[in-house]
Amino acid sequence: PDLELHLVEPMLRRRGLTASTSREMRAQARSNAHAQLATVSRIGSLIALAGVLAVAAAAMLGVLGRARRITSLRTIGMSSRQVASATFSELACIVLMGALVGLGIGIAGRALAVHYLANSVSLPVSLYISWPQFARPVALVAAIAGVATVLAVRASLRLPLRRALDGR
Repeated sequence: PDLELHLVEPMLRRRGLTASTSREMRAQARSNAHAQLATVSRIGSLIALAGVLAVAAAAMLGVLGRARRITSLRTIGMSSRQVASATFSELACIVLMGALVGLGIGIAGRALAVHYLANSVSLPVSLYISWPQFARPVALVAAIAGVATVLAVRASLRLPLRRALDGR
């Protein structure tokens, strides 16, 4: 086959064409598939970043929106630490549920992307995700939600009792 290619190649070059072996074509298709998968992963990362920012904003607004309730807890005798702990525990449950749903959606989305790429280039594409690739986004979302909650709880605990109870 390589001999035949070498005989045909000069004729193709004169006409502005190139010849490739099937091995070269498979390698090029595999490279294209990996490049497309990397692009899909980058798009997914941007979507995840938007989700992280949404989680942080929701956490902060949720806590600040309940400033009156938090102040009520303080007036009945709960310490600032107890109020912060209760609020943080509540948000941890919400973040955990969101992480589980997001994990399912992420795995399904990646599987669909891999399926699309495998069908478009007719080559197998890997779905392997290492533990660091999995753990980093989960830790990032948890950390950002935690920091947002702590900041919002601190802000609501600093409100004077009278102002918080008046709702101003």
